[in-house]
Parts: sequence; C-alpha cells; structure tokens
Amino acid sequence: MIKEIARRRSKLGKMIDDTDYSQAKIAKFINVEQETISRWATLNNRGLPKQSITTGHLQKLVMFFKEKCNMIIDPSDLLEEPDYYINKVTIVGEVKQNAVDVIPFSKQKQETFETKYAPDCYAIVFKRNVNKSYYFVFEDVERNPLSSTIHGADVLLKLKNGKLLLGMDMEIYGEKFRYNSLIDTGNKKSIHTLPKNKVEYFSLMTDVNIVIEK
Repeated sequence: MIKEIARRRSKLGKMIDDTDYSQAKIAKFINVEQETISRWATLNNRGLPKQSITTGHLQKLVMFFKEKCNMIIDPSDLLEEPDYYINKVTIVGEVKQNAVDVIPFSKQKQETFETKYAPDCYAIVFKRNVNKSYYFVFEDVERNPLSSTIHGADVLLKLKNGKLLLGMDMEIYGEKFRYNSLIDTGNKKSIHTLPKNKVEYFSLMTDVNIVIEK
C-alpha cells in the first residue's frame, strides 16, 4: 500500500512531501482550496495530475517554494511527462513587419499547438513570409511593471494607451524597460527603451510555435 501511494504522487506532490508545509498552508498561500492542492499532488490512472495546474498557479507555486522553502525551481519541474500539452490557443493579434507593434484582431481565432503550460494561454502571430509564421505563446498572467523583477525575458507589453508591443530580451534599466526587437527577416536587432510608468502590465512568453505552409 505504501508503494502504491508513492507511485501515485505527482512531481508537485513529491516536492510538497519534502517540505515542512501542509497542503492547507500551501493552499492558503496561493489562494486556492486545499482539495485543489490535493488533486494537483495526485496522479490519475493515466499518470497525469487529477487536475491541471494553470499558468498563473504554476507561477504562484514557484514563488511559494522560493519564498518559503528557499528553493529555486522552473515551472516545468512541476509538470509531469510529457512536459508539453496539446492545447487550443487563442490568437489575439499580429506583429507588424517592424516586429514591435502588435495589431489586435477584431475577431480572435484559435489554433492547436503543443504548449508548455496549461491551456489558459494566448498568442500573437508574426508572418515572416508567405509560407512561414511564428506564433508567440504567452502566459495568462498580467504582471505589474512597477513591482516585478525581470531580466532577459521575452514579453508582451500592454501600454496604458492600449497599445501592444512585443519585447525581446527585456530587462529593467533604471526606471525604464529596455528590450530588443527583430527589425527584419535577417534577425537584426534594435534596442528600445520604455518608461515603466507607461506600461499597464506585461506577460511572459512561454513558447514559440513555427508553422510552415506547403
């Protein structure tokens, strides 16, 4: 019976077992029900957690282990094999040819991709040429630009004036964000800066899917 219980614990469940914290305390920290933690921590007969962990909750779990247990982990450390899921992703806009500005779609569509995180994801598309498109997939988390720490991440920026921007390799530079953008198909890069107080929120890129039409 002990072996059976151990076999049915998920990666998250095993990590929780190695801490001094109960599921109830972890649930309180990330603002979910204790039963939710229990379902995340237990595998079903297909070897997957009884309940999928959303992108936002993955980030909160990473924060919990860092703050309370002094453990630095990647969200993928909490996912079962396979680490990628087949998900329908909502495409919200298209990157203009300057590879910075994003044009929102008036009518959003969905595409099916392999993504690293749970299905609450969205994406923007960059058409490199008539046959090749890049779909940049983002977490469903709106990060506060004034309180977040970031270095070398690819992000989608939502400005207070409603404009959307794609920022590559973004980092904090004083009171500004500094980021790169692809400016042509030769992958040249240009450095941009943007005051943090002009940004409403930003979201981290989690995957890139390349679609080639034959």
